[in-house]
Amino acid sequence: MPPEARELTAAGAEAFVRYWFHLVNYGYTTGDTSLLRGLSAESCQTCASTVETIEDQYASGGSFRGGQIDLKVVVASSPDTSETSLVSISLDQDPLQRLNSSGDVMETSDGESGLSLGALVEGASGMWQMVAIAPEEAG
Repeated sequence: MPPEARELTAAGAEAFVRYWFHLVNYGYTTGDTSLLRGLSAESCQTCASTVETIEDQYASGGSFRGGQIDLKVVVASSPDTSETSLVSISLDQDPLQRLNSSGDVMETSDGESGLSLGALVEGASGMWQMVAIAPEEAG
């Protein structure tokens, strides 16, 4: 984890979110979700779903191709008194293919361009944790 991602500031929240999505990309590539799981609150449903999808795919002998997430914009609010920060994100994601154990394509998901998300991160003991991720409301 980059040192700046440990700072309980707006810049630290932004660095943390960038690192968290780096771990999602790493999980798609390797099947290793240990760090991603450790930096996600148990209450984060999107986090749990992402980890479960990756783990289930690799547990069955399969893998993924593509799906890499490219963060275009990451802007955090200053942490409030409870050390939470809302982070606005704009990202692109490459198309994602699920491969079986033989390397055959089983399913392809379209990529996303300009997807807007809101992430809620919470700081405790000098470290951020992903609490929630959801599509941002338009307008």
